[in-house]
Amino acid sequence: MTQVVHRYPLHLDTELRLPPGYRILRVGLRPSDKEPSVWILLDSNVEGSVKIHLRIFGTGHKIEHAAEYIGTFEEGPLVWHVFLMDPHPARCKGYYAPSQEVPGSGEMQWYCTCGVKGKFACPLREEFLQPS
Repeated sequence: MTQVVHRYPLHLDTELRLPPGYRILRVGLRPSDKEPSVWILLDSNVEGSVKIHLRIFGTGHKIEHAAEYIGTFEEGPLVWHVFLMDPHPARCKGYYAPSQEVPGSGEMQWYCTCGVKGKFACPLREEFLQPS
C-alpha cells in the first residue's frame, strides 16, 4: 500500500475520478494563491476509479439533494461549505438479485439498502461495487 495526498482545485461544482478507498482530509484555501482546494488521501496501488461530485454552498443556501458534509472554509467575508453530493455509493450496502426491470431475463442487478435514498437499483453499481 502506497498512500499519497493530492490537492485538487474546488469550483462551485467539481467532479473527480479517484481510486476506491479515497479519504477526503480537508478543504480550504491553498496558501500560495488562496485557491479553494480539497486534499485527498489516495492509495496509488488501487486499480479502478469512482466518480465523486463535490459542491460548494454558501451559508444560508438550500441543499435540496442527498449530501454529506465535508468541510467549511472562509474566503474574505464569505463562508463556504463543501458537500459530497449523492454520497450513497461510497457506503452502499446491498445485494445482487435478478433484475426486476426485465423479469425472467436472468440479468443480475445491484439493489441498494444504504438508507440515503432507500431501496433502489443503483445505476453506478458497476463503478463502485463487485459481487461478494
